[in-house]
Amino acid sequence: MSKKKIIIIIILLFIVLTIILIYRPFGQIIIFSNNTVVDSNSSSAAEENTDSNKITSQTKYGMIINDSLDNTTFQKEITIPKSYIKVSIKNDSSQNITFTVNKNHSSGQQVLSGTVKPTSDYQKFYTSDKLASGTYMITVSSGSAEMKGQLKVHIDTDMNKLQAES
Repeated sequence: MSKKKIIIIIILLFIVLTIILIYRPFGQIIIFSNNTVVDSNSSSAAEENTDSNKITSQTKYGMIINDSLDNTTFQKEITIPKSYIKVSIKNDSSQNITFTVNKNHSSGQQVLSGTVKPTSDYQKFYTSDKLASGTYMITVSSGSAEMKGQLKVHIDTDMNKLQAES
């Protein structure tokens, strides 16, 4: 290939990348513990299938976890921007399910916790204050009983929007 053709290809590549950056600026990036990176600048939910996550959806502010609960313990690390958190748990098992959200790791500062009795509806829990941006560990447990149900975690900077979401 001649030098002229290589230069033309490089210039065209530069133009295409510039156009992409102009029309799709960098937004907030959410990084999950398994190195899944989701660009939350998109206006619709994107689904990621990974080995350690079942399905994780992320919009700029919205759902960041949507997982089935099974086994006796569920744990997931998330990295979030400064925001409120809503934890919704549907408990289809016969035993109570407990959960905690801790800063940095499972033994870090607890920012939210609760107990969910067996029921047919989601029970929702909210942080009273915005959490600082950073890493948080979500732990769900049923003791020795097998869990059945669903866990959803939403984030938003506006508590009213968070409470309005289903």
